[in-house]
Amino acid sequence: MAEYIGYTALFISLLSVNMSNMLRFRWLHLLASCIYFVYGLLIEAMPLAIGATLFAIIHSYRLYKIYKVNV
Repeated sequence: MAEYIGYTALFISLLSVNMSNMLRFRWLHLLASCIYFVYGLLIEAMPLAIGATLFAIIHSYRLYKIYKVNV
């Protein structure tokens, strides 16, 4: 079961890096990071969970900045 979660995160991550729109890229990669976090916890891989958390924080901050400018 955990493998399917990992593959889902991988697929979404690969999809996100093919986006030319930065907003879509950020949202999709944020979603992938959240799924990677869960996957990291399930397989007890703390470096993966920590890395996913850091990616999620970075993408959240950048999305905040994008939306703040556009308001």
